[in-house]
Amino acid sequence: IPQGTFTDDQTPGSLRLSAQGLPPGISLSGYTLSGVASTTVGSPFRVILTATDPGTLSVSTSFDLAVAPAPVEPPQPSQPFAITAVSLLSCTPIADRININFSPRYVGLTGQPIAFRIENELAATNEPGPYSLTLYRDNPVITLKATQTGSVSEASFAYNWLAACATQGQD
Repeated sequence: IPQGTFTDDQTPGSLRLSAQGLPPGISLSGYTLSGVASTTVGSPFRVILTATDPGTLSVSTSFDLAVAPAPVEPPQPSQPFAITAVSLLSCTPIADRININFSPRYVGLTGQPIAFRIENELAATNEPGPYSLTLYRDNPVITLKATQTGSVSEASFAYNWLAACATQGQD
């Protein structure tokens, strides 16, 4: 509470402050509100602040005190960020090439953005996928790479797309 909110010329420095309507967990000591509110239910709280002098004369003012929920920290992943597998959605032969549609599968996700790329094939993108790529059969293994914002290193995964397409009868 700012000094000078209440003054008494006859007995300077002797006002006693009290507050009504504070949320649970918040208290007033002198001119200072402190503590951690245990609830946001009822926010904003209408607080009535009363100053009383030694002769029991008093004056009051009120204000609204808004309590916001504490920020929620995202849970930390149980393992480091990595590409663990690929979900192959389709393989479509096009002349002497094959178009593949796929989505990488990750572990160690934190909710932060992921930059995904395919070495020598696809520049980094923040789009979540699925991804589409048309490849020649003489390049059966591609290297998927991804970086999650805040992760220490880049994840890498060698993917034999031609063998995966063969299991779908499309090679």
